[in-house]
Amino acid sequence: MYRINKAISRLGICTRKQADKLILDKQVYLNGHLIEDFSTEVSIGDTIIVSKKHYKFIPPKTELFGFYKPKGCITSRFDPNGRPTIYDALKGKYKNLITIGRLDFNTEGLILFTNDGEFARFMEIPSSKIERIYHVRAFGFLSQKKMIDISDKAFHGITIDNINYDKVILKYDGNPSFINDDKKKNHKLTIKIFEGKNREVRKILSHFGLEVNRLIRHRFSEYSLNDIHPTQMTKLTIKPSLMQKFNLYNTKH
Repeated sequence: MYRINKAISRLGICTRKQADKLILDKQVYLNGHLIEDFSTEVSIGDTIIVSKKHYKFIPPKTELFGFYKPKGCITSRFDPNGRPTIYDALKGKYKNLITIGRLDFNTEGLILFTNDGEFARFMEIPSSKIERIYHVRAFGFLSQKKMIDISDKAFHGITIDNINYDKVILKYDGNPSFINDDKKKNHKLTIKIFEGKNREVRKILSHFGLEVNRLIRHRFSEYSLNDIHPTQMTKLTIKPSLMQKFNLYNTKH
């Protein structure tokens, strides 16, 4: 049995939060009955109507895809400001997939898609501690001493604008003994994060006086840009260890 919002999310229709709003707006029916109780449970084979569209509830076989997001588009189906979206680049059945997390307008690199809203939620929430690795070019003053200080503070977690950021691992791409802080210049870094909070990498580096001018997500969980074709959606195999963690998450949520 699944709670109604989780069942809707599992079918990839929308997130749990969006499903709750649809229930409040009287847009959800189960087996012909209007749903007003958020605790309503759904069985396999039940018919769910969401915004007049009919769905038979059969939990999907979870699928995973990788795509190289270019700069200059947002991770959304629609933008009220008319900017390009990542879905503009997708064709056919791929337009129905859900993004796992987001990359902002000026960030490029690996983004994962799935047909399963609950799998997306598991992968993107900070408490799952899923590893993400970014290659960064940042502009500013940076000495060897400052790099050591930044790395130490970030590793032990920091608070910025009342938001707590857990462990972040920074590495200077090159010989740090040659860092010179007498003038501003570009520096290349590799950053590993485990929460994926909104604009986390940019905010942390900005906190230390470094302005990100190129940001590429190279890795998400067990998948990297090396696993995908640069210009097309690539189907990925969900590793047994990852599926085991997802199944455990499902039993608790």
